Amino acid sequence: MSRNAVILAVLVGCGGPPTLPALAPPPVDVQLRVVQPKVAAGEPVTVEVEVWRTDGWTLQVPQPMSEGLTVSAKGVDGPVVVADRTRLTATFELAGEDGSYVIGIPSFEATGPGDQTRTLEPARLFVDIGVSGPQVGQLAEVAEVPPEPPLDVRWIAAGVLGALALVAFVGWLVWRVVRPKPPPPPVPADVAARTAWEQARASDLDDHALALALSEILRTFLQEVTGFPAMSRTSSEIIRWAHSSDLLDDHLRSQARRVLEATDRLKFAREGGGTGFFDALETDFLAVVAALTVSRSDDAPEADDLDEGDADA
Repeated sequence: MSRNAVILAVLVGCGGPPTLPALAPPPVDVQLRVVQPKVAAGEPVTVEVEVWRTDGWTLQVPQPMSEGLTVSAKGVDGPVVVADRTRLTATFELAGEDGSYVIGIPSFEATGPGDQTRTLEPARLFVDIGVSGPQVGQLAEVAEVPPEPPLDVRWIAAGVLGALALVAFVGWLVWRVVRPKPPPPPVPADVAARTAWEQARASDLDDHALALALSEILRTFLQEVTGFPAMSRTSSEIIRWAHSSDLLDDHLRSQARRVLEATDRLKFAREGGGTGFFDALETDFLAVVAALTVSRSDDAPEADDLDEGDADA
């Protein structure tokens, strides 16, 4: 029995709730990023392949590929030591005719100490060259339908007048009979986040889908209450922002980091999962939501004073 399993059994036997030990980063990992998913016609797509590994693990830097695109290597940055892992970033350019493409890396294996192996398959990327959206199958080659002849101007004018008369009548009827009701107040961000998570856990979702839901709910909440564009940033960028921000103390920043890193590992490496796993992440998630909710409530009077000062100015 592993050490973590023994600790879990002791806690359950003593009546205490199971807790999730801090998850270490994977010993080897490959991430695929595109610098700009939409480029002009004739421009190449720049793709970065980021390789992470600990001592004893080896792998060849994989090359991204896509049907219809030519690939050229542009350089390598690193290796750079980050904590107990090294990071190496290779840059590639993919060029081809206008259209929509899927860029990926076929699954491959990395080797580690003691004949260990690990199968890696980074998430695929979707890019557009010289087009505004996906150009797939026969839809890209449909001939333009000739326009129908214009309608008689007299019919158009009659239709417009009839529509205006109907709108005026409905407006008069509403004013006379039905008084407009004020719109309902917006749902607070913390209430929306808690409700969304409760609904996700109550749904019949597998561990991978539940991790996706928790990651998106936390990012949406952070973006709404702080203004930081968390939905379009990576977990590493969010964690760096949290360290430079005064909104969370060290303990809360660690809790936010655990949620983001654990869900990333479950999404991309299928590490973690189970009821105890999500119970622990739920505790961290709710603590971050509660902390930022209290912080914004405390700041509300200062925001009112600022508005009054702006009005006087």
